[in-house]
Amino acid sequence: MDSIVVVTDPATSGSDRGNMGWLRSLPYLLRHGVETYTFNPAWLRYGSNETFDKVLTEGNSENEFTYTALSQFTFNYRLINREVTAADITAPHLCQYTSQEGENKGGARITHKLIRAYKNNQIDELVLVVDKPSFRLSNQEADKPLTEMLDVREVSYPGMAKYYLQNKLPARYLGLDETLNIWLHEAALEYASVMESEPSRIADLFEYTELETGIRTWDVLEFLASKTTENNTDHIAATIRPWIEKDITKIRDHILNALQRYEFNSELVRNHRETGSR
Repeated sequence: MDSIVVVTDPATSGSDRGNMGWLRSLPYLLRHGVETYTFNPAWLRYGSNETFDKVLTEGNSENEFTYTALSQFTFNYRLINREVTAADITAPHLCQYTSQEGENKGGARITHKLIRAYKNNQIDELVLVVDKPSFRLSNQEADKPLTEMLDVREVSYPGMAKYYLQNKLPARYLGLDETLNIWLHEAALEYASVMESEPSRIADLFEYTELETGIRTWDVLEFLASKTTENNTDHIAATIRPWIEKDITKIRDHILNALQRYEFNSELVRNHRETGSR
C-alpha cells in the first residue's frame, strides 16, 4: 500500500463563501487515472439546488453517481454521508476534496472514515486535495498538520499544473494567473486552431455568438440548454463555478445570451454543432 497522496490547492478554500474554481485540479487528476471523487455536495449546487441532480447520473449503487454534464471529463462521484461507516467504503482509488474550513464545520468525520478505510486496506489509493500545507484534521489528539501525522506524499497542484502547462502543451494562450484548469487551457488551443486567432481571456471561450464549432466549451452550452436553466438561470453559475476561477459574470452572460438565441433547446445547439446552421 502506497502512502496517502496529499495535494495542496488554495482553490479548494472557502467555496461556500463564493470562491470559484475549487475543482479546477480535477481534470488534471482525472487525466492521471483518478476516477472517483467525494466532496461536499453543496459544491455542485452553489446557488441552485437543482444543479446537483442535473449534473450527476445515478449509478448502480446507492450514493454513487457519474458526473455527466461535460462529456470530456466524466468522473465518478461518491456521496459519503453520516450514515456511511468506514467499513462501508471500498474502492480501488478515491479522492476527497476538502478544506480547513470544511473540516472545522464537520467534514472531518468523512476524512477520518476515509483514512480508516485506507488503513484497513479497503482503499488501495487515497488522494486528499486540501487547501493548505498546514491542513489539520479536527478532533485529532496532536495539534499537527496532516502531513506530519500520517505517512503521506505531499504535492502542490499549482506546481504540477504550471509544469504541465509550460512544458507539455504546444502553446499556451491563457495566463497562469487566469486559470490552472488544464481543460480550459486545452480549449484555448482548440480556439486558436479553429478561430485562427488567439483568445485574450477565459470568457472568449464562451462567446458563442463568435465561436465556431469544434471547441469543447460548446459542451457547456449544450448541457445547459434545458428547461431547468430556462426556469432558473442560477443553474448556469452553479454548473460552471466549480471549474472557472475568473470571468464568471461575463461567462454567465455569454452563456445566457446564447441560450436565449437557441431557445434553451439542446437539439438546436446540437444541430448547429453538427451542421453549422444557426
